[in-house]
Parts: sequence; C-alpha cells; structure tokens
Amino acid sequence: MIGVTEPRIFSPPLRDLNPDTSLGFACVEYAKKILGKNLYPWQEWALIHSLEIIGELDGEWRFRFRTVLFLISRQNGKTVLSEVVASFFLNVLGVGSIFGTSLSLDKAEEVWEAVINDQPYVGESLVVDRASKLVALVYLDAEAIKNAKLDGEAVSDIPERIRTATNRQLPNYSQIAKVETVLAPFEKTPKMSIKRFLYK
Repeated sequence: MIGVTEPRIFSPPLRDLNPDTSLGFACVEYAKKILGKNLYPWQEWALIHSLEIIGELDGEWRFRFRTVLFLISRQNGKTVLSEVVASFFLNVLGVGSIFGTSLSLDKAEEVWEAVINDQPYVGESLVVDRASKLVALVYLDAEAIKNAKLDGEAVSDIPERIRTATNRQLPNYSQIAKVETVLAPFEKTPKMSIKRFLYK
C-alpha cells in the first residue's frame, strides 16, 4: 500500500484525540468487531478526527464539526466509510435518520443495504426499485436462525421486523415498502459484487 495517512490540509484537533475526546475510536472498533471491516489507515484517521467532540462523554457534549469535507480520489473506500458512519450513527448513537447521496443509485443502495445487513438473521440484502417503491430482497442467515432456535412463526415474522426496524431509521420519503426473502445467495461477479441487473 502506497500513500500518506495524514492529509496535507486539515483542521487540527482542539486537544489530544483519544477515546474520551473522539467517538472516532469507538466507530473504528465498531467497524472491526461488529461490521467485520478492516479499515484503511486514512479511514481510521478520518473517523477519529471528524468525530471529535467538545465536552465530556460522561456529561454534556456535542460534535465539534457539523460539516466534514474529504477530497479523496475514486476507488479508495469512500463508500465503505459512509457505510460505517451510517451504521454507527443508526445502531450505536441511535440517530433517527441518515441522509446520503452518491454518484449512482447502485452505490447509494449499497450504503443502505449495509445497514440492513447489520440486523439480526440477515445474510445479505439488495434494495431494488419496483414501480417507484423500494423493495428489500433479503437472503436470511440460516445458521443464525438455527442457533437461535426460532420456530416457523418467528422466522416468518423476520421480513416484517426487518422492514419496520429499517423504516424507523429512514426518512419518510425513502421508506422500504416490502421485504422479500430469497432462497439462495445473490449471484455475484468475479469481484463478488451482486449482479444487480438480475434482480431489477
């Protein structure tokens, strides 16, 4: 790997950054232990510096930055970073909704799919647009269901639980209308990306 972790120009922290002064450390740990993502050094640096807080975690605090800007070339992990931040804010900090943009609809969908994939019993998911409605296709984690010893009724309730839990975290204009389960893993490209065109 070739590159420099620290950017040429950035806003210096107001104090030494550690787990008590930046939630970025918790976000990095969440990415590794919960999401199973090994971040690049620049991504860890970005999280630690952008999630700097003012105040004390055990008292009154707020994020130092309301807006954060990164200039990164293509294919360097911006989408992964967005997935980690969205999941951390939704599932750890309990933020009610996240707004996002992307260069393409496919990339935007990938961010939300990462959030769905964090939910119990979800192996992988794919969000598609059908008749102007968002439908989440979900391949369930059979091993997790078996280990949890869920009965047939509990298993049949999983899609609606996924839809309800997901919609609590999404703005009104981008609600999931339906969750459908698929019986087999999604077909992949040689690079292990889902062949989205097969499921439109």
